[in-house]
This record gives sequence, C-alpha cells and structure tokens, in this order.
Amino acid sequence: MRKLALILSIIAIPLIIVATATANTQTSTLVTVHDTHPWAPATNACGFPINLSEDGTFEVTDYFDNSGTLVREIIHNHGGPFTLTATNPANNRSTTSQSETLVEITNFNPDGSIASVEDNGLISNFTAPGHGTILHGTGRLVFDGDGNLIFEAGPHAFRDQNTEAFCNYMAGH
Repeated sequence: MRKLALILSIIAIPLIIVATATANTQTSTLVTVHDTHPWAPATNACGFPINLSEDGTFEVTDYFDNSGTLVREIIHNHGGPFTLTATNPANNRSTTSQSETLVEITNFNPDGSIASVEDNGLISNFTAPGHGTILHGTGRLVFDGDGNLIFEAGPHAFRDQNTEAFCNYMAGH
C-alpha cells in the first residue's frame, strides 16, 4: 500500500504543478500610436512650448494569476522603432529619437492598485545635426505605487536637469 501511495504521489505532484502553471494566463495586444501633444517635461525645462509626436507600435502583455487577477503588465516596442519627435511650434525646430529597447513593467497589488512601475532601456536619445546627443534618457527607473522614485540607474536628462543643450537647440540658438 505504501508503494502504491508513493507511486501515485510521484505521478500526482507533477500533474498538480502543471495544472497550476496552466491556470495562469496572459494576453497580448498590439497598440499603434500616431499622436502629437504638448510635452510638459520639455516645456517646463525650456520655458517655452514643446510638442511631442509619438509614432510606432508597441505590445502590451498582461499577466494574470490563477484567480484572474492582473499581476503584471509589460509594454515593449513591436515591429520596429518607436519614434519620438520634439517640436518647438514657434519656430518649427525639431529633433527625433528612436527607441527599440524600451520596456515598461507595471506590477500590481492584489487589490488592482499599482505596486511599482519600471522603465528599462533606451527611453530617449534626441540628436541634432552638428550637435550630437542633446537629450538622453537610458537605464532603469523604478517608481513605487505612488509615483515616488525608488531606484535610478543611468542618465535621465529631465531628472538630472541636464536639458540645456536640448533647450538651446529647440530655441534656435
């Protein structure tokens, strides 16, 4: 009888693990964006209006636990670069950044509230002819559920207040 119980447990435990693992689900959605809007961080840094155009496709993958509760969402570029174009509407001066590596991860608490948000990879790298990189953000940023920065690695122009070259270029200097 002990031998039968041992054999059954050896068979049953992997089946329980497989059943648990397959109960978790994920869904993926492709989102294409072609939008232009005021860019508050750049406008605040430069002291004059800057618009941001976003163009590209990204994939949103949602991960659910066994009870169907959303636990994580991962967003990343899909099918090519995601292009950002900053424009000064007063003089039409613009600069572009392309990102193929940005990954945003949102972790959720059991009640559905946000536990943390992470931005990883190349966030932006705006360049201008004859100037090189004028605004750069790359690395990792982690925010808690209230939006407070809890970890930072890498340069992040707006957070580091390193926007002089960008603002001067956008102003036409």
